[in-house]
Amino acid sequence: FEDFEALLLEAGQRDFELVMAHLSPIDEGLALEARIQLLVAQRAGTFAELAPVWRAARLHEPFSAELRRSRGRLVRASRVQLQRVFAAELDAMPTSARRATLDALQVVTNFPAWDAMHAELGLDDAQAAATMQLLVSRLLPPASAGNLR
Repeated sequence: FEDFEALLLEAGQRDFELVMAHLSPIDEGLALEARIQLLVAQRAGTFAELAPVWRAARLHEPFSAELRRSRGRLVRASRVQLQRVFAAELDAMPTSARRATLDALQVVTNFPAWDAMHAELGLDDAQAAATMQLLVSRLLPPASAGNLR
């Protein structure tokens, strides 16, 4: 590699490929609880496998434009997945609540939240996944629950 940033560029590409390998499409026609379970299982598996690498990357991120770009790409992909998987519930919400709910979903299903559940709360992977599932369930009332636009 020419320099450290070139190494990080390659590592970021490989990281993104590993994340994408963990993801499989989640059928939007499934019941809400099934979609939540599948999403949490995907994220928990990804986070458990990549946690050591991501923790190290977070330490270097302030000093690396490439690490920041890689994280940004993963954050955007995560948000797109949330929008797609929970489109029915989000679309049923008033416009004012939709963005805040999507933001909250992103916070509770991202790696920093997963890492905090382990480091700060002492949860194991199964407990962290159960906590994530509970939080997502609380944020998303079923679309048929009478939500108004």
